[in-house]
Amino acid sequence: MKISLKNMKIGKQLFILMIPLVILILSTVVGVIYSKIAKLETKSAIKSLEYAGKYHSLELKIAFEEHFNVARTLVDRLQNRYKLKQLTREFAEDMIKKAIQQHPKFVGMSMCWEPNAFDGKDDEYKNKEGYDSTGRFIPYYFWENG
Repeated sequence: MKISLKNMKIGKQLFILMIPLVILILSTVVGVIYSKIAKLETKSAIKSLEYAGKYHSLELKIAFEEHFNVARTLVDRLQNRYKLKQLTREFAEDMIKKAIQQHPKFVGMSMCWEPNAFDGKDDEYKNKEGYDSTGRFIPYYFWENG
């Protein structure tokens, strides 16, 4: 048995012919809505990432500033002692120890001097405890087990 549109009433014919058109229109509307939502979500995600990046970069900047401020303070104190001709290795090491104790977030602190640049006494410190065979002043303090 063959079904033909000619044998159907006009209402059924229109209904059958409109189904593909309605499906096409609905598919287009859904596609357009999906596209707009995807663009909005992409913009929203980009903005969210930008804000997160700015926030974390600000956190890093603050942390670095704290570290640099400690280093600047150490340099200023060492320079003042140097000008007064009161700069010693023991004083410099004590400054590093205190800085580490006051900043528990720091993993370690060090300073490194060229040969004989600190006090010209590298030969006196060769192979002593805390020094290597050159006697250079290169103290490093860090948290044990931390």
